[in-house]
Amino acid sequence: MKKIFLIIYFLLFVFCLKAQMSQRRIGMGIDYLSLDLPDDMVFSPNINYQKQFNKRLFISTKMGYVNYSGKDSFSQSIPENRKRIMLDIRPSFAVLKYKSNYFKIGAGPSFWYRDDDLVKQIRFSLDSPNQIIEYKKIMTKEVNVGLSLYSEIDIAIIKKISIVGSFGFSTFKKVGSNSILGITTLYNFK
Repeated sequence: MKKIFLIIYFLLFVFCLKAQMSQRRIGMGIDYLSLDLPDDMVFSPNINYQKQFNKRLFISTKMGYVNYSGKDSFSQSIPENRKRIMLDIRPSFAVLKYKSNYFKIGAGPSFWYRDDDLVKQIRFSLDSPNQIIEYKKIMTKEVNVGLSLYSEIDIAIIKKISIVGSFGFSTFKKVGSNSILGITTLYNFK
């Protein structure tokens, strides 16, 4: 199934490269996303580059970064650190179009580098009058490949500037699912 998806994606990508390009845009944005634990919601700044190939077909790339320091979810006293470098390749199709405004849906591969320092095990013991906390941490450094699904509302503010609001999620075998809510400002430099 993965091979079929990659072959279809590659053919779509090659087809789009040969198509007449009508618009190129670059911009910056911020996403509000969940990490692998349900109580860790973070902001992730990102850079976007987008090409429009015809009236309704778009391909964009998005690169983001997260550096999050929090506490473990059980005792709230042991520090945990999470870092992510994220790259998404997003082909999308404009389901609705009005002048230079679009409602787009799409799916594409996500590549996330994960560098986590998380608590694996906690043990409490009472040694009168002190409480002793012993814990083990697990460090993970790996690249995860997954799938992102999303929808976007792309509104042209003026001729060269657009605001894009997006909602989606990415799913990975090892990391799990991450919901993403974002806003981006794009500049059209045709």
